[in-house]
Amino acid sequence: MRSERIQAWGRYHTWMEVFAVLRKLYPRHKFVDDDFSGLPDLSLTTDESRPLALMKKWGGQGEWRKFEDTVRDNLKHVEDE
Repeated sequence: MRSERIQAWGRYHTWMEVFAVLRKLYPRHKFVDDDFSGLPDLSLTTDESRPLALMKKWGGQGEWRKFEDTVRDNLKHVEDE
């Protein structure tokens, strides 16, 4: 549809999940120990059928990228110390 807004997230992730990926990708780096367990969960729900169909049509990819791959790509310029 014209002027349609399409959500651009596959799923909500917690800081605990982010740091778990960071620790896996950069095992020699020291990250904070806090597990952020006291933070409230963000609850997002949406119909994913339209964005997934458009990703398939325009990009040949009909599924969300893996979370770990997304984190890795966003940090590709960070050096492992």
